[in-house]
Amino acid sequence: MVERSGKMLLMIFLMCVLTIVFLIPSTAFAMIPGGRFTERARIILKYANEEAVKLKHYNIDTEHLLLGLIIEGQGIAARALQGLGVSLEKLEVEVKRMIGKPRVLPDVEERKTLAFAPAANQVLQYAVEEARRAGYDHIGTEHILFGMLREKNGIAAKALASFGISTDRIRSVLKPMPSSSSSPKAPAVPPKAPQADDLRDGSRDATQYIQRNLNEAAKDWGEVFLQAGRYRLEGQLSIPPGVTLSGIWSGPHHARLRNGTVLLAYGGRGQEDGPPLITLSPGSAIRGLTIFYPEQTIEDVQPYPWTIRGGGMHNNVMDVTLVNPYKGIDIGSVHNELHYLRNIFGCPLKIGIYINNCTDIGRIENVHFNPHFWARDEGDGVPRPNGGKLIEHLLKEAEAFVFGRTDWEYVLNTFCYGYRIGYHFIGTKEGGCNGNFLGIGADGTQNAVVVHKSAPYGLLITNGEFVSMRAEDPVEIIVGPENSGAVQFNNCAFWGPANQIARIEGTGSVSFVQCNFVYWDHAKKNLPAIQANGGNLTVQSCNFQRPRKQIYLGDNQRSAIIFGNQMKNEISIENESSGDVQIGFNVVN
Repeated sequence: MVERSGKMLLMIFLMCVLTIVFLIPSTAFAMIPGGRFTERARIILKYANEEAVKLKHYNIDTEHLLLGLIIEGQGIAARALQGLGVSLEKLEVEVKRMIGKPRVLPDVEERKTLAFAPAANQVLQYAVEEARRAGYDHIGTEHILFGMLREKNGIAAKALASFGISTDRIRSVLKPMPSSSSSPKAPAVPPKAPQADDLRDGSRDATQYIQRNLNEAAKDWGEVFLQAGRYRLEGQLSIPPGVTLSGIWSGPHHARLRNGTVLLAYGGRGQEDGPPLITLSPGSAIRGLTIFYPEQTIEDVQPYPWTIRGGGMHNNVMDVTLVNPYKGIDIGSVHNELHYLRNIFGCPLKIGIYINNCTDIGRIENVHFNPHFWARDEGDGVPRPNGGKLIEHLLKEAEAFVFGRTDWEYVLNTFCYGYRIGYHFIGTKEGGCNGNFLGIGADGTQNAVVVHKSAPYGLLITNGEFVSMRAEDPVEIIVGPENSGAVQFNNCAFWGPANQIARIEGTGSVSFVQCNFVYWDHAKKNLPAIQANGGNLTVQSCNFQRPRKQIYLGDNQRSAIIFGNQMKNEISIENESSGDVQIGFNVVN
């Protein structure tokens, strides 16, 4: 009964407040006991009314409150949104798009003060609750914003969600911000030193501060948001289960080290087998970060531990630039399932991404490894390495993508340039890889694809683009003698000054269907485009565009089908196999 009476009193209070919002002068309104609105909050309500009238709507709804917040533009709420990288102008456009065209309601035009719709009433009730829960005796713009997010069915919440805004992200960005004009009655926990603003210039170690906030966020599966700045890490971070560490990352960039949220990694120098810089727990994520190793140089490349390591279910890495890690992302040392890696850019110096020990579908999307991400000067005053030396190192030492055991990996739109090996499929004690590889590319490599082991279910490689060069013996595809699985190339293109398109051994099955072979035999040694000496080979409906030997079949070749291909000038196929070989319907163009 007491609880019900309390709720009834709160509703009566709220109705009274909303009734007199536009009728009582501001000085009197600010004195309403127990629930006063700050000056900026009242401005939001005023603008919300004006927007509803302008749009010829019957009442004030959540979308009008959000428009009022945007137009006010200076309060804690607006600054929090901007701190999360939200453009208020773009948000306004999205809200108005969702609202649609103004209505034609002449009777509304004459009314200058409108009532609040039920959803808007709910927003303001939530705002009162948020303020009281935080111990404030006023309702600020930030509390109205929380109210909008909690009223999930309103246009305001949907518009904010389309920009990735949640209550957790707002709470995280508000932690280091000053509060509204009044102080809370009784702060639950005194401020802890150092504060975020003290750590954003990279001069002091921020490891403990960030970890403390991550541990606090773990209590309700929350998010820790780091404002734009440079955060020095001398130790390691562990992201608890269900927690996200996020920052500001406006889009793919070539090591903009003075923009957005930058983590400066100092720990682990010379300790390749040491603990990773960031450890992901099941269900955790990092998003919107740039990670840079300030003490790494191309003249004296030093080993460091993995930058990111995950294990368990659902490790998530999104919107991240790994400027110059020694080893980038390890989702393989620990058993894992359903990892999700998206929008990752950088210049790893030994291994970019390592996948292994995965027993259920992982996904990798939009990943680009290129020396430009470290070498290209963005005018931020941070020294860059010599580009020639960097490429020399990568061609000698580095591998972009390494896959061990992973069951039905989905890889989409990935690319690397200048690496010794672009895509390396290895055998581990857990097994080999099978998966779907769509729109992948490797340029300027020694070897674009190397398969030492694949699972029987196969590597399905479609719409790939592969170039090998800048090596003593550049070969685009190598399938090793220990492979017994299937490797299928469909609708792929191969070009550049390579010696050969493919060298194939082992007992597995390799196929090329509707592929374009543009260039090979760069050394002019009469080398064939495809040299196969083991397993089963299919070459069908492909276009050999260079007047050189196309295919050689060795005496260990078990079987081959070479069918329906187009050859330049003449058909040149050398067959030394005693196995079942079918050659036919090939033409000269």
